[in-house]
Amino acid sequence: MEHSLLKEQVVNLIMLASEEHVKGLVSENDENSDWPIWYANYLRVPLGKLLLTDFTRSQLIFCLMTVDYEFEVANPEVDKFNYFADHFIEHFAPTPNTLPNKLGLYYSPYCPYCTYVLEVVERLNIKVEMFNIQSHSNYREELITARNRGTVPVLKITSADGRTTLMPESRDIINYLEKNYG
Repeated sequence: MEHSLLKEQVVNLIMLASEEHVKGLVSENDENSDWPIWYANYLRVPLGKLLLTDFTRSQLIFCLMTVDYEFEVANPEVDKFNYFADHFIEHFAPTPNTLPNKLGLYYSPYCPYCTYVLEVVERLNIKVEMFNIQSHSNYREELITARNRGTVPVLKITSADGRTTLMPESRDIINYLEKNYG
């Protein structure tokens, strides 16, 4: 599916979920503290079909909370619906095999989550440029400049057209690598 069409469909799905969530809050006079659970239940099947991914409810709850936090920290120029859609597409949609991606990994040899990712990289025999933030402070500074924080692991994906995406979270990175390179 073409990227712009997929993005439009994901944005529309998230907007519809938001409208339904607000209706539910008004009708039940409920508070919004459990919003990730509600959204995960609503989005799990239709979002999975769009992105060709079989989400678990807990995975989706975690992802929603993570992207919400990232949105608040990044304070981007785009609206929240587009930000969430971009996140889901970048982390879960299959990438077109016509454009090879150049991969890099910001990591620390002392981080257990990085070790999980490195094991998958080795098992899948994927060529990945390594950015050890412990040995080279400039890598850590690059990461902080790009993400406003220096937590690892972070996968750097550079497409053939030069677009760079940074993907945090070991589980998301592993899913991406296995789906696209496994």
